[in-house]
Amino acid sequence: MVTVIAVVQLFFLLLMVLNLIPVPPLDGSAAIGLLLSDDTARRVQTAVARSGAGMFGLLIAFMAIRSLYWPIYGMALNVVFVGLW
Repeated sequence: MVTVIAVVQLFFLLLMVLNLIPVPPLDGSAAIGLLLSDDTARRVQTAVARSGAGMFGLLIAFMAIRSLYWPIYGMALNVVFVGLW
């Protein structure tokens, strides 16, 4: 049962970390607009939607996930399974 919980946690944590990376095709890219003025945010969203930034953003995200995910996963395991390991 503990293994099933760890695998499910691994999957959902991977999705969360991947979606929070602020590159254009992922959900985290919308958060950049919160830090900009309204006009600038609209221009950035239009430029991202019309360009090929999606493929470049995915490349950056897959390169960044290696260094971001495993430390976060280790901390999550320590919190969830504090008394089991």
